[in-house]
Amino acid sequence: MSRRSKVINRVLEANRLALWFCTVVLVVLCFGLVASAEPMKALIINGQMNASHDWNVSSPALKQMLEQTGLFKVDFATSPPKGSGNMEGFEPNFAAYDVVVLDYDGEYWSEQTKSAFVEYVENGGGVVVYHSADNAFPDWKEFNEIIGLGGWGGRDEKAGPYIRWRDGKIVRDMSAGRGGSHPPQHVYQVIVRDKEHPITKDLPERWMHDRDELYSELRGPAENLTVLATAYADPNKRGTGEHEPVLFTVNYGKGRVFHTVFGHAKRPPLLSMECVGFIVTLQRGAEWAASGNVTQKVPGDFPTATEVSRRKGYKLSLDELLAEVKNYDFGQSRLGLTAVSDFVRGAYGKPAELKEIEKSFLEVLRSDATYAYKQFICRELSVIGTEQSVPVLAEMLAVPEFSDMARYALERMSGEAVDEALRAALPGAKGKIKVGIINSLGEHRDSKAVSAMSELIYDSNDTIASAAVSALGKVADQRAIEALAKAKDKTTGKLKLLVLDAYLRCADRLVAQGDKAKALAIYRELSGQDQPKLIRIAAMRGMVNASSGTKK
Repeated sequence: MSRRSKVINRVLEANRLALWFCTVVLVVLCFGLVASAEPMKALIINGQMNASHDWNVSSPALKQMLEQTGLFKVDFATSPPKGSGNMEGFEPNFAAYDVVVLDYDGEYWSEQTKSAFVEYVENGGGVVVYHSADNAFPDWKEFNEIIGLGGWGGRDEKAGPYIRWRDGKIVRDMSAGRGGSHPPQHVYQVIVRDKEHPITKDLPERWMHDRDELYSELRGPAENLTVLATAYADPNKRGTGEHEPVLFTVNYGKGRVFHTVFGHAKRPPLLSMECVGFIVTLQRGAEWAASGNVTQKVPGDFPTATEVSRRKGYKLSLDELLAEVKNYDFGQSRLGLTAVSDFVRGAYGKPAELKEIEKSFLEVLRSDATYAYKQFICRELSVIGTEQSVPVLAEMLAVPEFSDMARYALERMSGEAVDEALRAALPGAKGKIKVGIINSLGEHRDSKAVSAMSELIYDSNDTIASAAVSALGKVADQRAIEALAKAKDKTTGKLKLLVLDAYLRCADRLVAQGDKAKALAIYRELSGQDQPKLIRIAAMRGMVNASSGTKK
């Protein structure tokens, strides 16, 4: 090789090395940019929903699914409760987000909020229409254009056509009829109709969706609409006999809209939301709506043409449920509370799980949750509460606002720790709180509280004295009987009548326990002519009952 050729080769090799080095640097820089890129921002709109669905259940699951992609940071915009009259103040900052996920079917937004939403979409904002959100706002023209198709809410042929897939193509069916129906929930097969769209690209042509509502007879403007997938509404399952659109997109101005009818959610188990087909299409649809691209690969556990595939973990944990209803107030929907109660019932017979649930409940009581929410938690603790709840509830006894609810829970719990807490709270309590504690000690028939309650018979507060007398009548042990026997001669007026009645109840209790001789002694004592007529009659009736089978 000539010297000139060697020089040329060295120059070419140097150029190749320089090019390789630049490529490596470029790749590293690009990777660094991608790795350090901020996640896209998603906003889930919720707060009101029709009676068939529960956003308290669905919204946290949607948030979890989107954030698990690593592509999104998700916030909630929760509307005021239905009927609160505060919708004018509901003004989400749509423009701050790459995609808005609609999990809402409730009162109309203010004109300002409606205009802001339309402007957001027109200017390129992404939207995901999730399941029953397409039931919303039947009379809002722009909203119906954005979602493409909707159901219920009085929609009919005036709302627009049905969209049908017939003979391999889309048909706009203008037949008269209702807008929105579905057969009973069942497993059904989904057929991909657009295999090249970024959302459905590389998905199996056919795949099974887990038990769900199959939305049918949706109708609307359906302008700039692309059907991605359909499902056959089998007449044998009370379906329409049509291939109904279940995944589709809408272009509105510069905005991209992904609409999925999947994902019915009211209470666990959430089979429809645990379906891998739903999860993956939601994640890919949200990415496309936000960016126009889909970078996510189709996972290996995607359902097949014959088998459903389910991912556990998308039903709400108890802590998520509790967080979602922490602002509950009287008069609002109790669906979230019902979901919590259902969760608790599912743990019956499982002591370890109930113990963890109890811990979570106690954290709610320690928090700044609403009065109504804490009252609900105390009612749940009244069923599952153990000694670990006693210290927290005991502290609440002294707080006027929470004393009754704490006492409600303690009164229905058993154990010496409960009685000790009630007894310890008694001396320092005043007024209604003291009366309540006395009543609870009576319900528990706490013999160790008899001494304190015996003294309270003579309290200057008539209500406290009356409560102490009633409680002693429920305890009805020997010391309580003796205290009432003394009190009947030391009291007057209405309080004396209460003492005599409690004394009679002690005798009734002795009969129930089989100690008829002691009971007869009390009845005879109270049957004298010096006793009030009603007491005397009750005592004589008691004597007859107690004398039955008793040797004279």
